Amino acid sequence: MTLEKGRESLAELAQEMRADIERGNSPRKETMLFRELLSSFGYYNKVDSVVRVIGDCLDDHGLRTVPELHNAWSGGEITIELDVGEDQSDDSDRTPFDPTIRITAIDAAHRLPAVVKPDATLQEAMTLMQMRGVQYLPVMPHERDVRGVITWRTIAEKLALGGESLRANQVMNTNFRIRSLDEPLFEAMDPIVRFGF
Repeated sequence: MTLEKGRESLAELAQEMRADIERGNSPRKETMLFRELLSSFGYYNKVDSVVRVIGDCLDDHGLRTVPELHNAWSGGEITIELDVGEDQSDDSDRTPFDPTIRITAIDAAHRLPAVVKPDATLQEAMTLMQMRGVQYLPVMPHERDVRGVITWRTIAEKLALGGESLRANQVMNTNFRIRSLDEPLFEAMDPIVRFGF
């Protein structure tokens, strides 16, 4: 679809929502993946210039998104609704623009990382790290149960001490913290720089 098709689809959506109001009904809300909205305008990446173009089109038709376009994750859902004005609307579900870049903005935050089980051999862990080109591996016996993190540094430290036939749980660093997706990215970066993960 092209830019014009995206504009036309938003115009039709706004018209349908206003028709709902004229019939005495609550206007419907349209929920879709952010990527679907981008695609309807002929875009595939969320960059500031694209967000401005789509945001201007939404404004032209009296529409808004929840969450706001700037705060939405490119792989997440958004809801398009009528923007009835600040004085008439209930802003309890409206997210104000927040310029803070949060962990949720990173695509990698929404993908499962490569992991090893605690009983995996050191050779298995190192092979996986090399194959995936990663600097660390979470040690997880089950999904959502992180026991520690293996890094090249923890591997080197154990090998330097003469460790042989080591398992992941013998090499892992247990000094880690699980981060919230809503945490500001820059706050999360300090320990990454200091500890390597």
